[in-house]
Amino acid sequence: MPLALAGVRRILEMMDWGEDEPGSFIRLGSISAADVADDDDVFILIAPQHITGHSIQPSLVAMCEAAGTRPVIIINGRLTEVPSANNVMSVRGRQERLEFVATFQQVYHFRCRFPLPPAFVRH
Repeated sequence: MPLALAGVRRILEMMDWGEDEPGSFIRLGSISAADVADDDDVFILIAPQHITGHSIQPSLVAMCEAAGTRPVIIINGRLTEVPSANNVMSVRGRQERLEFVATFQQVYHFRCRFPLPPAFVRH
């Protein structure tokens, strides 16, 4: 998770959800197939992104496969290429990454004073 959003999960955990405490109405987890439960209806992923030397793509693909036909919503995702340690773009698996990102469609774009990536959903 980007440093700017590092505390978001903690804030969500501390929120007063009323009768719908986390675990009954909403469940907090990670981007992985292991965190997909049969009774989950929608998956909302906040700011998934690649980091130098590691791709979020395998975990995201596995989660989407486990979710099946249930919606996966990405808010402020940054799924573009990240330069390698030598400041060279990684070409290995690039086409597969681009094809996977293309399976999402943009449904809304947040406008702020500074540029943010759009929100996407996969059906």
